[in-house]
Amino acid sequence: QRLLSLRQQINEVIAASKGEKATKDELTRAQEKLNYVTSEYYREVQAVTRQVNEQARIAKLTEQVNNSAVGSYDQLAAQYELNKIKLNAMSQEERRAYGGSAFIEIQFCKLSTKRKVTERVALRSIQHWQNDSLYVDDEDLFYNEYRCIFDTMDIFGMKYYGAELIKPIIEKLIKVKPKDYEILVEWLNKAEA
Repeated sequence: QRLLSLRQQINEVIAASKGEKATKDELTRAQEKLNYVTSEYYREVQAVTRQVNEQARIAKLTEQVNNSAVGSYDQLAAQYELNKIKLNAMSQEERRAYGGSAFIEIQFCKLSTKRKVTERVALRSIQHWQNDSLYVDDEDLFYNEYRCIFDTMDIFGMKYYGAELIKPIIEKLIKVKPKDYEILVEWLNKAEA
């Protein structure tokens, strides 16, 4: 009887020891994973992965530019994406040297339509250099080509066009066909979706 009781106690100690070891192993693995994802090596791997992905994207877009018909939508869209990558990679100083600070940025208004227009276009509401913005570096060409599309155009200020104007603007673009209008039509179609 005493031998059975002793054997049972030994088995309980062994089982408890195994459970404690499994818990320690889980904690050890979690700590190792935490150490890895917070390590400098992991951050370097992530940075290299982003660079490789960006270079692959650039190569694909360059191939699209080279293989598309001159002036086709595919060529223009790929060239626009390459230009956007270039602009977004530049520092403020480089952008000034490239084209000054005179980029026209056309962007989606992401604020609720329940807000007043004055709130939607308030300076504190505007966030420049958004990835889904359109950037124009030749304001003279843009003004000359697009002034007949937009009722009022202040290239040195801010103008808000509500969602209800998307269709009429697209219709004008398709009718008048200013330079590179396809890019703006595609962008406006995304806004409408």
